[in-house]
Formats: sequence, structure tokens, C-alpha cells
Amino acid sequence: MREWAISVLLFFAGGLFMFVWLVPEAQSGWRAAVASMAMTASLLLAFMLRGNGDKT
Repeated sequence: MREWAISVLLFFAGGLFMFVWLVPEAQSGWRAAVASMAMTASLLLAFMLRGNGDKT
């Protein structure tokens, strides 16, 4: 249950980071690239944590 909560928190933290990072300057492309990579990394980390929680 704790791993599931961590994965949900990571997912929302990644989404919040992407929103806060992109809204002030939506025109700059490198910010979009960094935010999308961070969102993907947080999602992968959340799924890995969830998978480890299911196995044990």
C-alpha cells in the first residue's frame, strides 16, 4: 500500500512540476523537452516502485 501511495505522489508531483515549469514560458522548446523527460522519468519510477511492491 505504501508503494502505491508513493507512485501516486510521484505521478502528481511530475504533473505539477510539468505544469509549473511550462506555463510561465510556453514558447521555449528546451523547457518542454526537460519537462517531458522528467514526467516520463517520474512515471517510469512510479511503475518500477509499484512493480516491486507487487512482487514482494
